[in-house]
Amino acid sequence: MPSPPAPEPLVLRPSLVRWAAWNLAFAAVLLFVLALLVVGGTWGLALLPLAPAVVPWLVSSSRMPPWRWTLVDAHGVTIHGGRTNGRIPWADIGGISFLPRGAGPPGYGLFVGTRGAMVPVPYRSLGLFARGRRMDALLKDLLARSGPHRAHIRTSAPGPWARAGTRVATCVLGVVLVGGAFLIVQVASPWTQPWWPGRDEASRLPGGCAVLDQAALARYVPGAPAAGDGPVGADASDDRTCAWGTDHGPPKLGVQLERSSRGIGAGGGASERAHHLFRLRADATCPSRTPGLGDEACTGVDGDGDQARARVVVRRGNVLVTVDYTAAEPAARASSDARRLAGLVLSSVTFE
Repeated sequence: MPSPPAPEPLVLRPSLVRWAAWNLAFAAVLLFVLALLVVGGTWGLALLPLAPAVVPWLVSSSRMPPWRWTLVDAHGVTIHGGRTNGRIPWADIGGISFLPRGAGPPGYGLFVGTRGAMVPVPYRSLGLFARGRRMDALLKDLLARSGPHRAHIRTSAPGPWARAGTRVATCVLGVVLVGGAFLIVQVASPWTQPWWPGRDEASRLPGGCAVLDQAALARYVPGAPAAGDGPVGADASDDRTCAWGTDHGPPKLGVQLERSSRGIGAGGGASERAHHLFRLRADATCPSRTPGLGDEACTGVDGDGDQARARVVVRRGNVLVTVDYTAAEPAARASSDARRLAGLVLSSVTFE
C-alpha cells in the first residue's frame, strides 16, 4: 500500500503591521524621553529608570523583523532572512512550543527545542487572548510535516490557567509601568519648565533701585533719594526692593520685585507659585482686579485727608511686582500713577 503524500510545505511569516506599529510607538516614546533629557536638563535624569526597556525592544526588533520567515517541510524547519539562516533537521528537534514572549508585544511566540536550546521561530505572534485550540491546530500542522520523527517530538502550549496567569501578570506589569511613568511625569512636570512652549518667565531680576529711570523718578517722586537697593529675603536674586522719599512727606514710593523659582510636582512651576503668591497678596491688600497689566494685576487705594495711598500688585510669569505709592493728590490719580509705575517696573524685567 503506497504511503500517503507528504503535506505541502508550510510558510510562516511575522506580522508586518504589528511589528511596524509596535516599533513606531516605542520609537516615539524614546524620542520624547530623549528630547526631555536633552532640553530639560538634570531633572530628566529621573527618566533613566525607563532605560532598561530599550534592551527588550532592541532584542524584539532584531529577532522578529518582518523580512524573516520560516519554511516547514519534510526536511525540517528552515529560517530565512537573517544572519542565522539555516535548517534545523527534524532529527535535531525535541519539541515545539508556544511560550510567552519575553520582549516585544505581549503574547506568545513559537519556539523549537534543539538539544537544550529554545530557538524562536519567525511567525506571527499570538496575542494574550489567543485560544488554546488555535495553538494546538498550528502545532498539529507542524508535527504533520515531521514524518518519521514525529514520535520523539513533543508539543506544548500553555493551558487555560497558564494563559490566565500570563494575562494577569501582563496587566499588573502594564499598570506598574504606566503608573510609574505617570508618577515620573507628574513629578518632573515638563509643562512647568521655563523652556516649555508658551512659558514666559524670568531667570533673574534687575536691581531694586534700577527699575525706574530718572525721568520717571523726577515726575513721580521729585528730589526723593533712593533707599534700599539691597536685596532682601533668603535668596538675594529672587527678592529686590527699593524706596524713595521715606524720610519726608509725600510723594513716597516703594517697589518690590519677587521671582518665584520652580519647585517639585504638578503645581510647582515657577509661574504657578507666583500665581499663588499673587492671590494671597491680592486678597489681603488690593481687592480690585486690574486688566491689561501683566498676566494678572490688582489695585487698592486708600484716601486719608489730603493724600492717598495706592498699592498695585502685578504678576507676569514667575515675577511679582508690588508698588506702594503715596501722594498728595486724589485717590483716583494716585491709583492711576501707581499703575503706570507698576508697568514701568515690570518692563525693566527681562523675560525669556
